[in-house]
Amino acid sequence: MTPRSAAPLPAAKAAASLDAAAAIERVPLFESLDADDRRRLLAVSSVRRVPARRRLFRRGEPGHELFVLLRGRCKALAVASEGRGTVFAVFEPGEVVGEIALLDGGPRTATVTTMSACDFLVIGRADLLTLLESEPAVAIRLLAACAARLRHTSELVEELVFLSLPARLARKLLQLARDYGSGTGSGTHIALKLSQRELAELVGASRESVNRQLGHWEQAGVLRHERGFITLLDSAVLRRLASLVIY
Repeated sequence: MTPRSAAPLPAAKAAASLDAAAAIERVPLFESLDADDRRRLLAVSSVRRVPARRRLFRRGEPGHELFVLLRGRCKALAVASEGRGTVFAVFEPGEVVGEIALLDGGPRTATVTTMSACDFLVIGRADLLTLLESEPAVAIRLLAACAARLRHTSELVEELVFLSLPARLARKLLQLARDYGSGTGSGTHIALKLSQRELAELVGASRESVNRQLGHWEQAGVLRHERGFITLLDSAVLRRLASLVIY
């Protein structure tokens, strides 16, 4: 199902369910701001609540706002005409969303949709540029975030070009286990629920091909896949596959 565009609640209602002042203290981008600076930031920004599986913005749209994720999880992806997508990034609380278009004044470079209900701190372009001019430390952190995003995208392109689907999927499962995994008696349980389509988007493949590969690994005892959750039973097999590069 195609995500609908977000129809955000008024800022006052969203803020009532979220202590934005406390939330931005945990945002790395604003670590250098003192209490007065944070109050000024809140005065020129708003909090927007977006339900799960809604579109925050679409690739090609004008970008006049910066979003800072305060709660929830969202993803940036490129969507082909037939509906298949490739996820460039998954955002966690504290990360910035939509910074490229805001900095260069161009259109949005990707489509962003929410994976769960999300709260965003929203800052307009003029207010952000004023903040960056007066707070060099914030500007440096934003540049670092852009550089990290570029580095990740470069790695993703390399994987799509040089790795087979099993190798890409193995790498992604190992990464998810590192970020969201916990040890169990039988292996490593990934505590992040993903649909087959979402997992396919993460590795730039079709849902059907990912489903077949997961089924093959499940039969071989490499993993267990139940109700959207995956438990790795034999990570050594995945590590060997993840190291294979096609030249």
